[in-house]
Amino acid sequence: MTRYVALLRGINLGKRRIKMDQLSEDFQDWGFSQVETVLASGNVIFQSDESSAEKVQASIETGFRDQYGWEVPTCIRQGEAIARLVAAEPFADITDDFNQYVTFLGSPPQTKLELPYISVEGDYRILQVQPGYVISALDRSQGSGTLDAMAELEDLFGANITTRTWKTVLKIADKLGAHD
Repeated sequence: MTRYVALLRGINLGKRRIKMDQLSEDFQDWGFSQVETVLASGNVIFQSDESSAEKVQASIETGFRDQYGWEVPTCIRQGEAIARLVAAEPFADITDDFNQYVTFLGSPPQTKLELPYISVEGDYRILQVQPGYVISALDRSQGSGTLDAMAELEDLFGANITTRTWKTVLKIADKLGAHD
């Protein structure tokens, strides 16, 4: 059995609302076990006997489409990948004045940026671009805000992404037992 994390894009935004107990039931109905949700923002930890993350992703996306009629882009990560990300401490040099984000990429990045990338306004920075994720920070004391930063990420990396705050990633890692 492989332990996975599903990072669902756009859950509990607008009219696409699902209670976490219902989401857990859905994942069980779709053939997954040991299902736990983390917060209400579409983070699901589960186990599967399927070793292909691509097949797991396709199963979840098909489940949403069949059950709800929604397209729910899903990024799948093995629990070990989340543990490695947390252990790398990507925000060790960032002060509390910045909102800290991890953007999970659905496909390898095609964009080549000179790092650190700093937005025109100077408030938003991309610190790292890795094959599966982007590390970024937004200066809370200035600038245009989170929505503009998320739009910039989508412009740079495409729509097949989903972003979580670092605090959310740490909560996921805690549930996985990967963070002290």
